[in-house]
Amino acid sequence: MEKNVTIKNIIDFKAMKYFNMYNLRYKKKFIWVYIVLIVICIGSVVATLIAQNYLLAVLFGIFAIYLVYQTLNMEKMIDRQITAYFQRSRPIEQVFEIDEEKIDISSPYNPEKVITYEWIHITQIHEIPEYFFLFAGKQPLIIAKDPNLVLEGSYDDLLEIINEKVESKPYKKVDKQIVKNEITFVHPNYDEMEAAQHVELESEETVEAEVDPDFDEAEEIEVEIDTDENVEEAGKPQANDKD
Repeated sequence: MEKNVTIKNIIDFKAMKYFNMYNLRYKKKFIWVYIVLIVICIGSVVATLIAQNYLLAVLFGIFAIYLVYQTLNMEKMIDRQITAYFQRSRPIEQVFEIDEEKIDISSPYNPEKVITYEWIHITQIHEIPEYFFLFAGKQPLIIAKDPNLVLEGSYDDLLEIINEKVESKPYKKVDKQIVKNEITFVHPNYDEMEAAQHVELESEETVEAEVDPDFDEAEEIEVEIDTDENVEEAGKPQANDKD
């Protein structure tokens, strides 16, 4: 009997945090890179002290302390970055239609626009207690392990489909707790925020209309803002996972 499951998917603070924590610790193994660098720095401190190059030893020591700080506070830094992201961006809402041949992804606000991933294009399946992470190359698809999000079909059918695909694809399961700190972030009321911004823009347009037309216009100064690569739009079909 053919299995078809439709689920609601929301990429919110929780989903993005779990993905980023998993991606850094277990997929990219970022923490091991830090540990190796810390060991190298400590070795360099010892070597430079033996050579009586105290300035270089201090520099290596400071860098080692910085790496230790980064490693111990990785989750807090991710929390700050994702909080900043969702202070200005809404959670991403998706609808996944999953069967044994393909995964169709659409928006509940634009159901006619559909992105399709055939299962043959899913290159890896990763699993943690809260989510499935399906990777189409570098692109992650996040599926929450929540029966309440099933709109059509059954949660058991979803598990059966994924378990069938696991047998023929690279698969990794992590039973450990990915997140240590309790998630307390509350998404703001985006409708109120947008309404306030709209009122502010209208006020600015009114002020501009009252400015003396003979007043010289100031030259615009462009400002470039660097984005932090640690905060990824996980699960967004149009976005690419950054390795």
